[in-house]
Amino acid sequence: MYSCYERLGYDAAVPGNHEFNFGWDKLRAAADTSEFPWLSANIVNADTEEPAFGQPYLVKWLDGNLKVVILGITTHYIPHWELASHIAGLEFRDVLNTAKVRASYIREIEQPDLFIVSYHGGFERDLELGHAAERLTGENQAYAICMEVPGIDVLITGHQHRKLAGELNGVSIVQSGCNGQALGQIKVQFERK
Repeated sequence: MYSCYERLGYDAAVPGNHEFNFGWDKLRAAADTSEFPWLSANIVNADTEEPAFGQPYLVKWLDGNLKVVILGITTHYIPHWELASHIAGLEFRDVLNTAKVRASYIREIEQPDLFIVSYHGGFERDLELGHAAERLTGENQAYAICMEVPGIDVLITGHQHRKLAGELNGVSIVQSGCNGQALGQIKVQFERK
């Protein structure tokens, strides 16, 4: 799958729960040999507290003068499903808290023209009405991210296998289903001032 991503020209990948199904060693080897970085700010090495995939976010320059930052985060619910031996030595921190801390740092230090969060997780609430769309376990926190984390322009989600596109609280959102059935696309237009 990762060679397919490389041929598609992905800038980065965010691990999801199924990436851990074959164990941390195999996932680490795949990530280390990829041509693109793997991002997940909230999965850390338990002993060092450093991001397990190296970098939590990616800075990308477009046309030499537009600064784009992509922050990666992964549902912290993985320990509820995965074999303990597959995630030994890893700590999965709360997505919403991590997003708040990292977003604040990114806005202040990086000052991006476009701030994208790529989240392997989904929406816990109905996008139009805001009521709980599922049991609120913490598995999915995309609605809360859009409502409580200022400064995000785009939120790319996955995990729920739904097709969603639109805007929530000024954040453009997309979720492209599952099994390669669709490709999500958000177009952004900049205006010089």
